[in-house]
Amino acid sequence: MKCLLLDPITRNGTKTLRVGRCQGKVIVGLWPVIEFGYIGTLLRKQGIEYAILDANHEDLSFDEMMRKVMSYDPDMVVVLGITATLEDDLEIAKRLRLAKKDIHIVFIGTHATVRPQDYLKHPKDIAVVGEPEVTVAELARAINEGTQDFSTIQGVAFPEKEQVFFAPERPFSMDLDFIGIPDHEGMKTHTYLASNTRKPFALIKTSKGCPHQCVFCTVHSVHGAKWRCRSPQAIVEEMKFLKTRYGLKDFFFQSDVFGQKREWVVELCETILKQDLEVTWFSNSRADEVDFELVSLMKRSGCKLLAFGLESFSDRVLEACKKGITAEQNVLAIEACRKAKVASLTYFVFGLPGETIETIEETKKLILETNPDYCHLYPPTPLPGSRLYVEWGIEKKVLEGRFKWSQFFQGCSARFVPDDALRREVEKALFTTYARFYLQPQRITREVLTVKGVSDLLGKALTLKTLVKNYVLLEK
Repeated sequence: MKCLLLDPITRNGTKTLRVGRCQGKVIVGLWPVIEFGYIGTLLRKQGIEYAILDANHEDLSFDEMMRKVMSYDPDMVVVLGITATLEDDLEIAKRLRLAKKDIHIVFIGTHATVRPQDYLKHPKDIAVVGEPEVTVAELARAINEGTQDFSTIQGVAFPEKEQVFFAPERPFSMDLDFIGIPDHEGMKTHTYLASNTRKPFALIKTSKGCPHQCVFCTVHSVHGAKWRCRSPQAIVEEMKFLKTRYGLKDFFFQSDVFGQKREWVVELCETILKQDLEVTWFSNSRADEVDFELVSLMKRSGCKLLAFGLESFSDRVLEACKKGITAEQNVLAIEACRKAKVASLTYFVFGLPGETIETIEETKKLILETNPDYCHLYPPTPLPGSRLYVEWGIEKKVLEGRFKWSQFFQGCSARFVPDDALRREVEKALFTTYARFYLQPQRITREVLTVKGVSDLLGKALTLKTLVKNYVLLEK
């Protein structure tokens, strides 16, 4: 039995990021699919042959990808799907079945969890509901043993008599260390380059789940509301392995919420320092989870950048979207990073519930005044699995009419904002704020003066090109 784990390209060649809640067009770089690494480790323990194919990373066209998949001749293909590429992902299944009728196709991801019926078009289609690692491994073992009944495998859905059968939910594992180190060789981790430096980096999963209730987020649907973490010792052992095996010294700590437990962050930083690893790392965090003291410790352990989903500088908007932080905390987080000499990458969403023309202006003003190191701006997207999908997509019917799933690739188009007048203001604000933020003379001067070699220059140029192509140019 052969299993292929596929991170697919779209039919028109659009490269996509499909890691957890981060789904859409590639903004600043590709990440390896860490779930595939963990699935690979489990499959290897079971003695099942498998391969991992990231068609985005290998720069394949859709047809080239399909030829490569078929040449492997798998018995089971696991497709990581996202909402915006649903039609493309279904085309993969269609073509695979034309080549091999008895192939099992397994869809994983947030959309497969929330709307599995969208994928289940054939008796041998399977959707994984929830976290995929153990479920996929159990499916592979069952198929390898010749089992045709998957109803006892927790966390799956499949067609049955023109309906969808849902197996019992799989409980969340509290022990995130039990699988061991993911298969970095199979993922080709050492071949992924950080967008800003164009140097190799490794993605390390540090925790899952988030207790916060942001209306636009899909994390709860897959990983639940309880924060679960790997041990600092296991994380550092993985860093040591990657440094020894591949010479990697730059790491991305990927999590649903990194700093939920302050003492855990402190222990991780202190463990890195005790091991004298001489590495750099970056991660996401929340504004209410950091202060100068903690960021300073992070800095000493190698932290170079912290990314914050600040969303807005309006308390009205932050409260309406249940962010659980204040505008003042957003300001303090940026100041703490600046004081500790850690770069801040901020994310804002214009057009969330509670937004008005006045709150947009309030946020625009403070973005320029606080002047974080980097800033990404988005319109709101009611992704399936989020509360916003229910409130806007269903209750306010913004997804009715001539809607296509591919419209979730929206760039600076605020097509999902229910109010027409506000929608136009959001699109205008996205464009003008990007321009004013990145075209400040002092910012351009700083970026030029801080270039560290050709690779750094190429990284900055590529980031700017992708940003303009995907997010500044309005897509109607």
